[in-house]
Amino acid sequence: MQKIRVIDIAYLAPCDIDPDRRIDVKSLDGLVNRCSSAATSALKKPPTGYSEIQAINISWIFDSMRFTHVTIRNLIAEGTKTPACVDALALTRLQLETLYSVCLIVQDSGSAADYVKNFWVVTRFVKPCHYQLLERQLCSFSVSKKRVPKSATFR
Repeated sequence: MQKIRVIDIAYLAPCDIDPDRRIDVKSLDGLVNRCSSAATSALKKPPTGYSEIQAINISWIFDSMRFTHVTIRNLIAEGTKTPACVDALALTRLQLETLYSVCLIVQDSGSAADYVKNFWVVTRFVKPCHYQLLERQLCSFSVSKKRVPKSATFR
């Protein structure tokens, strides 16, 4: 199987972003929904080199990106009327990080397993069982000794 590299299919913008340019939001939402639907439809049959579970997880990534897009739009629509509008920036960063993860997964199917493994470890093991204790320990060390102990480092 020929490896697909992101650099081979990436589109480089010929110029910088124009902050004064306006776009029809409904057409942008349509593009987002169309891309997400096309990606999830294409992943119903696992691509060569990917397992069925990996294809399902990649499909979920696209779905979550679509839902996050809607959330960002709703937060921005509220404007500065609510303090929650600052969350739009964090969610936008999450979208870029997720897009980067998708690029890695497309470039190398082994990255799909890493993505799922890291998600599983954080959501299923670290947070429910040890996250609060670990956070408390890290905070007590960093406040009292101004450093994090070697025993609390992540690997």
